[in-house]
Amino acid sequence: MQQNLLNYDAKLGIKKPISIHKEDSKNYTITIPEFEVIGVALSRKNPYKLYDKEGELLSIGTEDIDTGALTVNKLSNESQKKYLNQYKDLIRESAKNFYDTMFKSIDPDINIKYEFK
Repeated sequence: MQQNLLNYDAKLGIKKPISIHKEDSKNYTITIPEFEVIGVALSRKNPYKLYDKEGELLSIGTEDIDTGALTVNKLSNESQKKYLNQYKDLIRESAKNFYDTMFKSIDPDINIKYEFK
């Protein structure tokens, strides 16, 4: 019996606009909406591997693989939630770095408080 091992890259981020509230001239609160899976693509380095579970000769005929359907099936809503939770801290840190860089390039003395939905 042949099995497919599918490797994909998921892009995690925000789809909805952020909210910026100016507290005073130097203090802002940025509210960042819930993170979502914003895109999925097969891995460019190693998109899939076809192998034979029964120990027979490995197959090289991958033309019949519907990679789009496999990707959708593999990245269910539960899987998406798992990945978002797994990378939540990293995504939050990335968002903070992005907005800190943007605001502090205008005024290095600005203080930003972050709220995440």
